[in-house]
Amino acid sequence: MNTQNLGVRLKEARNAKGLTAEQLAELVNITSKSIWQIESGNRSTTLPTLLKFCHALDMKPSELLSDSLNYDVENENTTSEYIELFQLMNNIKDLNVLEDIINVTIRNRKYYRST
Repeated sequence: MNTQNLGVRLKEARNAKGLTAEQLAELVNITSKSIWQIESGNRSTTLPTLLKFCHALDMKPSELLSDSLNYDVENENTTSEYIELFQLMNNIKDLNVLEDIINVTIRNRKYYRST
């Protein structure tokens, strides 16, 4: 993921909504310092946090990530499939379901790695 492009797009979306970094940070439950680091391209973010950004900014993930994904020639088909799935998610319920799936996957991955 190109963190510079993501940061620029996040800042543009935040400003378009009239939110300060502090207000967005509160909405997604992270620090304002983290917002500044992400917006400056110095830090990446997790998928659950990315989904929280989308919810707070009333955006689709594809809108926030449109020019941020790096394409790997070997995995180009898989990457384009993910982008298509993000584009299909056009409401908050879809994002909530995806966030639940990701959280369950993370918990299970931690469990299975420890056994």
